[in-house]
Formats: sequence, C-alpha cells, structure tokens
Amino acid sequence: MMLLSAIVAAGTGIVLATHPAQVRATLSQFMRLPMSALVGAFAMVLGQLTLQSLRQWAVVPRDLALGPVRVAQCLHAGGVLNIVAPVRAGDALKVALIRRESGKTLGGVPSAIGAVLADKVVDGMSS
Repeated sequence: MMLLSAIVAAGTGIVLATHPAQVRATLSQFMRLPMSALVGAFAMVLGQLTLQSLRQWAVVPRDLALGPVRVAQCLHAGGVLNIVAPVRAGDALKVALIRRESGKTLGGVPSAIGAVLADKVVDGMSS
C-alpha cells in the first residue's frame, strides 16, 4: 500500500509541476461549483466504493477468512494499479494481496483467483 501511495503521490507531483496552468484552470472550475454538489459527488463515490468492496467480499471464499475491510484494501489497491500499470496488473495484485492477507500458503492462490474472476463475472452481469 505504501508503494502504491508513493506512485500516486509522485504522479500527482509530476502533473502539478509540468502542467500548472491546467491545474489552476481545473481548480478554478471546481471553485465555481456549489459546496453541496462537491459533497454530494464525494458521498456518491464513497458509496460506490463501499458497494464494490462488499460485492468483492461476498465472492471471496469464507475459508480465506477475510473481513470486508481487508478485501476492500486489496480491491482498491488493485484498482489503482490498473489505472497506472499495464493491463490486468491490478488484478494480479488483487490475487496476491488476497492470498497474502488470508495467511494461506500458495494453496490459497486458486481461491484468490476464483474470487477475482467471480467478481469480474458479477460486475459484468450487473452492468
């Protein structure tokens, strides 16, 4: 998680340093919005992240003994990596983190892969 946070912070720093005019223009547009709209949008994003986390948790096998918070951490770390890394690297990270967080040996890998694939299927069917 620390590495992922460092990557996001570095990317943000690079954008701020290389595109200051666009950053100022974007912030200017945000300041024109009513605070209630920003708070509402933030609440909706948090709601979506919560529901996605609960969906992933629902498909994680119970023998991995992971709570919803740990599953959410794995899910969102993988999601962030999917944004900045090559295709499906984030899904591989999700599998690795779910397996590691479960405390299982390498035998937990098939269960972790199944959980990530099951989440993809449920996500696709609900869209």
